[in-house]
Amino acid sequence: MIFVEQKIKDGFMLRQVAGTWVAAPTGSRAAETRALFTLSETAVFLWNLLAEGLPYEEIVAKMTEDYELDGQAAKSELDKFIGRLEDNNLLEARDSV
Repeated sequence: MIFVEQKIKDGFMLRQVAGTWVAAPTGSRAAETRALFTLSETAVFLWNLLAEGLPYEEIVAKMTEDYELDGQAAKSELDKFIGRLEDNNLLEARDSV
């Protein structure tokens, strides 16, 4: 498992522009992240769950329900997505509940 207690960093705006989902940095985050990120519909689904700060296992459970994946396939896809977010420094530790 790649991540346990992480979420999307604050300071990103998710919008649909000309039919394409884009995550863009806002405010002070724009100075440190000078890129826009395009997202698929599935990536938007995961982005929103991570932005809410849901725990890893809850996201996996939602993936298995909404996308009819088995647990291992959901974890694999989530791990790949999280890896891309980590590569672009888009995640931060989430507060403990």
